[in-house]
Amino acid sequence: MTEKIDRRRRRTQKAVLDAAEELFIEHGYRAASLEAIAEQADVAVSSIYFNFKGGKSDLYLALAKRTAVINEEILEPAYDESLDAFEQLVAVGRAYSKFHLDNPLALRLMSLHDVDREGDERVAEAREEIRASIFSMLERLEKLVQEALDAGGNEGVSARAVTVFLFGSWNGVLSMYSRDQLTARNLKGVLRTGEQLVVGAIRSGNAVSIETQGAKK
Repeated sequence: MTEKIDRRRRRTQKAVLDAAEELFIEHGYRAASLEAIAEQADVAVSSIYFNFKGGKSDLYLALAKRTAVINEEILEPAYDESLDAFEQLVAVGRAYSKFHLDNPLALRLMSLHDVDREGDERVAEAREEIRASIFSMLERLEKLVQEALDAGGNEGVSARAVTVFLFGSWNGVLSMYSRDQLTARNLKGVLRTGEQLVVGAIRSGNAVSIETQGAKK
């Protein structure tokens, strides 16, 4: 009986989270009411409070943590050892971009943009959990970047610097798209161009750091 109740509760939680995400996308976090979320999920408002005691803010935090987990799951297949380091690097970038295109709230959610309240333990806990997820993602990406740099014969180039640049570039371009500053076609073109420039330079052994470039003069 307990297992059946747990399954029912998980289904209810998923339905509520899915409904909340849909309405947050359509109307924004502040404009989406619990009543509307309950109606969309076909549950009572009291059921939302039973599963998410903090109401709408707890829904947001749960969505943010779920999004971080989905990000990890989407990226996992890109680290395919049947591919070389350069192909994996391309695959990771494309998987990360697709994840954000399929989850338009991801940047806001994972930065806790709408519920960033100082002193709230639940927000602090969610922030640390998401930060750990992102750190793990970047750590794994940095190892792949280092492997690609070595395979391309690049010397003196900081894998961490390349990783931070890639992550910042991906997020920056995706953020421009989310603000309608880029069309879907332009977004694809920008991402592919950046991909060719960075991966191409690493593959050809032409990636140089400021320190290395200065030493060659």
